[in-house]
Amino acid sequence: MRVFLSLAALLLASGSAAAQAVVDTTARPVSLADAIRMAQQNAPSNVQARGAISTSEAAVKQSYAAFLPSFTLSAGRRNERG
Repeated sequence: MRVFLSLAALLLASGSAAAQAVVDTTARPVSLADAIRMAQQNAPSNVQARGAISTSEAAVKQSYAAFLPSFTLSAGRRNERG
């Protein structure tokens, strides 16, 4: 959830700046260690595993919530004339 909020804030903040900024699309050299790290980080199996971890963490929180008490509050008003 924190990652989503950070990403949303980044997109909102960069929305107006992106319209004014020029995107640099030139290639830049990358070391072998950086290339390996990026390849491992962006591998489909790793992305899928990170998604499964996030889903599992959400399921655990949802399971804990089932044991917590819930409170409801309601109010009403009745106006009788007679």
